Amino acid sequence: MTIAPGTRLGAYEIVAVLGAGGMGQVYRARDSRLRRDVALKTLPTTDPERRQRFEREALAIAALNHPNIVTIYSVEEADGTAFLTMELVEGMSLTDAIPASGLPLDRLLSIAIPLADALSAAHAKGITHRDLKPANVMLAADGRVKVLDFGLAKTTMPSVADAATALVADHITGEGRIVGTVAYMSPEQAQGKPIDPRSDLFSLGVLLYEMATGARPFKGDGSVSTLAAILKETPKPIVDLRPDLPRDLGRIVRRALAKDPEQRYQTAKDLRNDLQTLKDDLTSGDLAVAAVSPLRAQPASSSTVTWIAVAIAVLAAAAAAYFALVRRSTPPPADTMAITRLTATGKASAVAISPDGKYVVHVVSDRGYSLWARQVATSSNVQIVAPGPQRFIGLTFSPDGNYVYFTRFAGPTDANLYRIPVLGGPPETVVRDVDSAVALAADGSRLAFLRGVPSRGEIRLLVAGAPGGDEPVVLARRPLSDAFPFYARLAWSPDGRSIAVPVGGDVLIGGGAGAMLEVVDVSTGKERAVTSRRWDTIAAVAWLSDATVLVSGTEAGRPNAQIWRVSIATGEARRVTNDLNTYADVSVAAGPKIVATVLGDASSTLSVSSAATPDQLMPVTSGNGRYDGQLGLAWTPDGRIVATSAAGGQTDLWIMDADGRNARQLTSDVDVESHPSVCPDGRSIVFVSRGARPGVWRLNVETGARSRLTNDASDSLPHCLAGDPSLVFTRLSTQPTIQTMSVDGGPVKSLGFGFSEAVSPDGRVIAACTRDRESRWRAGLLPAAGGPLGATFDIINVPIVLDWSPRDNALSFLESRRETQSLWNQPIAGGAPRLLLDLHGERIFSFAWSRDGRLAVAHGPMPTDVVVLSGIQ
Repeated sequence: MTIAPGTRLGAYEIVAVLGAGGMGQVYRARDSRLRRDVALKTLPTTDPERRQRFEREALAIAALNHPNIVTIYSVEEADGTAFLTMELVEGMSLTDAIPASGLPLDRLLSIAIPLADALSAAHAKGITHRDLKPANVMLAADGRVKVLDFGLAKTTMPSVADAATALVADHITGEGRIVGTVAYMSPEQAQGKPIDPRSDLFSLGVLLYEMATGARPFKGDGSVSTLAAILKETPKPIVDLRPDLPRDLGRIVRRALAKDPEQRYQTAKDLRNDLQTLKDDLTSGDLAVAAVSPLRAQPASSSTVTWIAVAIAVLAAAAAAYFALVRRSTPPPADTMAITRLTATGKASAVAISPDGKYVVHVVSDRGYSLWARQVATSSNVQIVAPGPQRFIGLTFSPDGNYVYFTRFAGPTDANLYRIPVLGGPPETVVRDVDSAVALAADGSRLAFLRGVPSRGEIRLLVAGAPGGDEPVVLARRPLSDAFPFYARLAWSPDGRSIAVPVGGDVLIGGGAGAMLEVVDVSTGKERAVTSRRWDTIAAVAWLSDATVLVSGTEAGRPNAQIWRVSIATGEARRVTNDLNTYADVSVAAGPKIVATVLGDASSTLSVSSAATPDQLMPVTSGNGRYDGQLGLAWTPDGRIVATSAAGGQTDLWIMDADGRNARQLTSDVDVESHPSVCPDGRSIVFVSRGARPGVWRLNVETGARSRLTNDASDSLPHCLAGDPSLVFTRLSTQPTIQTMSVDGGPVKSLGFGFSEAVSPDGRVIAACTRDRESRWRAGLLPAAGGPLGATFDIINVPIVLDWSPRDNALSFLESRRETQSLWNQPIAGGAPRLLLDLHGERIFSFAWSRDGRLAVAHGPMPTDVVVLSGIQ
């Protein structure tokens, strides 16, 4: 029987239900004596023998005192209810942390090694867990790994019949993902035989397999067939499912899953040592990666939507939510090619490969941004630029392969072009004020790049002599409404006559209008569209030959970037890659015709904090395959959450309770809905739609009726104003301007230059991202009724992501100078900002404050690694 919140058990007040299982309910409770929150677990039995065993095991585990095992505080009884109290771990379970494609290798090892440590400590005390599974592993918000229910979930060994009976009622959450203990049992446990600690090592092997691939090694239609699979079947090697994983990990998993305990690891310490050795090899770069046989790319399921942040490669993380379109498309014929992974840290971003294919240079995001050179044949890594807070925009090799040119921020918004010898040395400044990766002519005599000119509302394509020194010449220019995109990679043709450059679809100004590929004649500046194909965004282009260009682009209908091959002569565009990964950035070795790119994936979980502890998040959605909140979220006045989600197969708006329950889909179409804002009456939502009917829309929450308010594809960031039936939004048709209009439609009025980011609770002030008189980007306060800009604050990102915080009368903003984003509060009265939340290794995609001070955050990992593609025809 569930105990209602507010009920007291001795000195403990039940606060909330955390979970339930066959061995009792788990609650969040408040200890009135020590004034702390604890996890309280009841024991639903009056059997004296089981009660004594329960107490003995609790006392034994309480003596472990290990950092990766949840601490047990006491075993007590009150009002006839036996219970124990233990450490309350704030975070998410491993069940919710494993994406469908598996974890990045470094993340897997950071979880697996502490798990092995925990088992080793328990086994040394004579304790066998007997129920190790993802649901019993918690990942704390501060990064710690904690094992729960050590030896308590089962007080006697179950027989096969007992196990099957216990799981008959379990439900299936997805294909091949049966919830319950059976899937993690060792063969001897499944047969009801006596077990020893080696049974736990088999269960850990199952966890390793699932963390590596996203799937369980033993599957069945029910408990009995799953047990049969455990006893008889040999799972497919993990390197067959994920060729990027090292052979050594496959060997470790295979040994842990040996059906004969004598052939398994004999101690958890041995298993832990092998995992640590693998991690050390990963860190040093001496990592054996499984050989990848040629793969034929398969069309992805049209009902699956995978989030792609092209901003990983273009390093505009704060703007990643500004592009995505979902429409149906027919995939073209696929190529046969081989894929070889060169890094496995999950922290790579921009990449360039030398013309002879011998070296790859890439950016690593780890405690800052550093630049590394890797010799492909020997897997030798050399750091050539030390870590720093400034992000890189793009990398390019000189035609002779001796130098690497890189564009890097020199301040919050200004970037310069540098060059450095391939194996390191002092960087040399080449050109100042550069807004793209540089393209070099085949003879190395000239270079081309993009430069934004905000005062004229345009972006220019410039050409200068290499390695710089003379004044750049304007070759072409475009208005912001249809501009060359900021931070994109250009490419100079092998014959030196033209430059391939993307046009439109800029991630910094919202995308949505589509991107096209052009070539610009170097002698005349004349622009020519290469193909009728349109993409949502193009991050990079590279010449494969005189007549062929490769494009890393986000196609309408598949918001994960793929690589395309485009014929300059015919305009035919064919997809080279065709899967659910992201291929951001693209660089070609002209000699061997191999391609380096950054392969990545990103998933997100929606988590919510209490008003008292905004830095302590509790996940309310699983995130696996849903990408919850990545394109925006908002609170309703009655405390519900409106968020974007791909749970229905497309990117739509959903509404749910603050704990994730009672989720209901609000929109359902092939367009992408994003950036929701709930009006003060709670009945209407304004949002952005991208696709066949772009613009700002209004939706009735209860009836589902919707009306189109604007039809400009560049409109974004809408917000309702309190106390006035109107809204503000940002229009990007020529340059970013803040507009206002009635929520019922009608004329539009401009309030000035900038991005509308948030509205104050009283609806009188707009928090905006704008420029000051010195053209520096700032966060500013703009009167909603019109008038001059008020107080301004220094910012890091452009556009910055802001929300009005109910705490401290402040603006909350995301700071992303490092590889992870953190959330800060900037007091409106002035002074230094204060850190609120840092998720240590995860991105914060969006966030929102409720009226009562609760914080909702969409967050998740964004693993990215360098891979090389060969065999492209």
